[in-house]
Amino acid sequence: MPSKAFSRKQCFRLNLLQTARYYQETYTSTEKREWLVLLFIIGVLFLFRVISSSEFMTGNSDVTNHAAKKKTGGLESVTRAECNLKSVEKFKRNVYEGERNSSSVIYGISQRARIPLPVVKIPVFRMDANRYIVPILEGGANNQLFEFRETVYVAIKLNRTLVIPRFFKHFTDSQEKKTHYIHPGHRVHLLAVCKLISCVTLDDFQRTCNGKLDAIFSTANQPTEIFTQAADDCRLYTDFSVHKIWGAMIDVELEKGAMSRKRKFSITNARAVQAYLTMQVGRSDGDPPLITQIRSSSPRKLRSDDITESFKSQERCVAYFKPLFNILLPGYNKRGKKIHISTTEAIENHPISDEAKLVIEIIKHTQHPSYIRNIAINFIASVTQDQPLVTVHWRFNKGDYKKRCKGMLLRNRKGPPGKVKFCTRTLSMTAVDIANSIEEKILAVRLENISNSSITLKHIYIASPPSESDTVNTIRDILKNKKGWIVHSSEEIAQFLSRKYRLCKFLKPHINDIISTIEMEVCSRGIVYLRSPRSTWSTNVHITRIIQSVNGTFPNLDRDII
Repeated sequence: MPSKAFSRKQCFRLNLLQTARYYQETYTSTEKREWLVLLFIIGVLFLFRVISSSEFMTGNSDVTNHAAKKKTGGLESVTRAECNLKSVEKFKRNVYEGERNSSSVIYGISQRARIPLPVVKIPVFRMDANRYIVPILEGGANNQLFEFRETVYVAIKLNRTLVIPRFFKHFTDSQEKKTHYIHPGHRVHLLAVCKLISCVTLDDFQRTCNGKLDAIFSTANQPTEIFTQAADDCRLYTDFSVHKIWGAMIDVELEKGAMSRKRKFSITNARAVQAYLTMQVGRSDGDPPLITQIRSSSPRKLRSDDITESFKSQERCVAYFKPLFNILLPGYNKRGKKIHISTTEAIENHPISDEAKLVIEIIKHTQHPSYIRNIAINFIASVTQDQPLVTVHWRFNKGDYKKRCKGMLLRNRKGPPGKVKFCTRTLSMTAVDIANSIEEKILAVRLENISNSSITLKHIYIASPPSESDTVNTIRDILKNKKGWIVHSSEEIAQFLSRKYRLCKFLKPHINDIISTIEMEVCSRGIVYLRSPRSTWSTNVHITRIIQSVNGTFPNLDRDII
C-alpha cells in the first residue's frame, strides 16, 4: 500500500481527475495502480449510494418497501436513507408545524405578490389560479380529514385553487402541548391531492394575499353564531387569553345573492382563525371581511347544486369555516324516489350519482401517505404471517366520548333519544361484554357469509384510544383464554416501529398521531371490520374499505360492534 493516505473528507473533495494527476506525480507505478483501484471502488460505492437515494426520492413510496422484507415479515430495520419522509419540498415544516402564534409572513406589503405556481402544473381539475379557498379545520384527526375533503369538493365547484391547510393533533394526545400542529404529509398523500386539483402551499397563499383574508364562507344557520366557538376551541389555535375579549363584536357584511345586510361576529373567534392561518381577518382595502353565509331550513346543510349560487362572492382570498358534513348530494331512497343525502350515504347509494362519483375520486386522492400504508402492510405480515385479520375499532374512551355521554345523562338525559339510548348502552358495557360482542359478530359473519371453509380466523386487531389500553388488554386475555384468539393492538405497532423504524427520526415528535393513522390503515385491510357507530374514525375506515376494494377484504360484511 502507498506510504501516504488521505482522509475520507479529502477524497470526496478532490475530483477523480485532480487526484489521479497528483498521485501520478507522487507515487511509483505500483502505488499508482493500488490508488486507482481504491479510487475506483470508492467511486462505484458513492455512485451506487447516489442512485439508490435518487430512486427512493423519486419512487412511489415514502419508506422503501423491498420484496425481501415482505417475505420475512418486515423484521429488518430500515436504513437511515429509507426514513426520509417524502413530503413535497414546497410544504415547509416550519410553516405547517410551527408554533401556534408563529408566522413566516411579513405583513405590510404594499401590493399583492405574484400569483404562485401550483404544486402540480397540470392536475385533473385546473382551477382559477387567482382565486383561493382554505379550510378552517377543527375537531379530531378524522373530522379534519372529512373537512379537508369537503373543501376539495367545494373548491372544484367554485373553480378556486385549494390551499393546503394546517392539521393539528387531538387534544387527548399527550404530545399535543409540545407539538400542536402536524405536517399534512403525515395525514394525506399530498402529491395525490395536488394531482387531482390545483393547490398551493399555505405560505404561498399568505404571501400572495398580503397576509389578509378577503372573505369567510360559512353554512351556519344563525348569523350571530358564525364564530361563537367555546373558549376551549379557541385555544386549539392560539394561546391568548380569550376571557378578556369574549363577547366583543364587530360589524361584518353577509351576502346571499343580491341581498346583503350587516351582522356581528365575535372578535375572539376571528382572532382564533387569524392565529390558525397566521393571517389578518380583513379585506385588502382595510374593511371588515365579507361573510358569505347560507340560510337554509336545515342548519348547516347545503345541496350540491346550490354551492355555486350560494358562494358567488368574487373575493380573491377566502376561508371556508366549519366545512364538516355541510353538503348534501343527490341520491335515492328505498322506494327509488330522488332525494338529497349525506356524502357518506351517497357513496353506498344505488344507482350512484355523478356527484357521488366525484366525491369518490376525491377520497381516492386523499388517502394516507405511502409510508403509512407500507408500515401497515409490513406490520400485518409480521404479526399474522399472511393469515386473515379481523379488525375492530373501540372508540368509547373514558376521557372523551364516555365523559360527554355522562354529562348528557347528568343533564336529565337532554339530547336526541337515539343518542341517549346509545350512551346508556355504551356506558354499561364492560370488557367482558365487548369481548363477547366481538366474538359473536365474527362468528355470525363467518356462518352467514364467508363460505370458504379454508379461511381460518384467529387473528384480531383492536384499535382504540391509548387511554383504553387496560380495557384492550383485558379483552385480549378473555378472547385468548376463551377460544384461543390472538389479539393485537397499538402496543405491538409501537414495538414494531421501535424495532424496524428506529432510525426514522420524523416519527418521534408525532408518534401517537402516526400510530392512530397506521391503525386506520390496518383496519382498512381487515377481512372483516367491526366498527364503532357514531365515530368518524370508524366511518372513514369503512369508506376507505369500500373504495379501495383491497383483495381479501369484505367491506359488505362490516358490522357495528354495538
